[in-house]
Amino acid sequence: MTASNLETWIERFLDELIERRGRSRNTVEAYRSDLQQFLRLLPSVVENGQLPAEWRAVRSTHIRAYLGLLRSQGLSPASLNRKLVALRGFFDFLLENGQVSEDPMSAIRAVASSQPQTTLLTFDEVFRLLHAAEEDVSPIGLRDRAILELLYTTGMRASELLALNLEDLDLEAGTVQCGVELRRRVLPLSRPAREAVVAYLEKGRPSLVKAKENTEQPALFVNTRGQRMSRQGLWSRLKYYAKKAGISKPISPQSLRNSFAVHLLHMGVAPNVVQERLGNSSLASVRNLRNLGDSLPNGFVLSQLSERLVID
Repeated sequence: MTASNLETWIERFLDELIERRGRSRNTVEAYRSDLQQFLRLLPSVVENGQLPAEWRAVRSTHIRAYLGLLRSQGLSPASLNRKLVALRGFFDFLLENGQVSEDPMSAIRAVASSQPQTTLLTFDEVFRLLHAAEEDVSPIGLRDRAILELLYTTGMRASELLALNLEDLDLEAGTVQCGVELRRRVLPLSRPAREAVVAYLEKGRPSLVKAKENTEQPALFVNTRGQRMSRQGLWSRLKYYAKKAGISKPISPQSLRNSFAVHLLHMGVAPNVVQERLGNSSLASVRNLRNLGDSLPNGFVLSQLSERLVID
């Protein structure tokens, strides 16, 4: 099989992406670039230094060597993983069409990032952030305090928090249900989180929804227009309290989620328990968090945060 025949199967795969899978032109062109690069560099990573006669001659060892070559050129883990996505889709296509008898990508794992993806907060910074939200007793302040308490003390995602409805709360049982469809999970509410939510429901939320005659709004967290709070609104308020707490590092809802996981691990909670709290996170990724973050804080701060993390 010549190089042109190898390229023919790349083109057939790209046509498949457009005609049957509905991928955008930009996505297809990105796949084209990644696959053509792989074909171009393939001779430099095979044993005889020549282009294989057919795709079934490609082995996982060749792909690992290809990744090593790209890594030596300074490509980031994110860029490497993007190229792996293209290769996985392509070899799946070849397997379906009888061009390979085994998928060489089955033995290839995603490239791990050497750096945490988001900023971690220290125990002291989390304490200062939560304390900064306690001073405002306006409807917005009560809402924001409940939001920050839930984000840190449950480890839920920003999307999960914003999607919460009133019916997801069980204040008598001290739980909140979040997630989507089959991945929904029930999380415990700490005493401070429960108190913050109750205060918001009793003294904050009614003013926000009544002001716009939107009393049937199912969303737990609403904005000043009585509508479900947006992601932009959440980020804006988080940045406001970070500045108020004197935290100069850039933080996001994911920062609180990761900090929640790291702090639980530092307090001796088993990785599998942390995995269950986070939902849809691999156990390996949770274990990797154990070496991140700071050491345990002084007794006062530790006692305040231990109460919030609901350690069984």
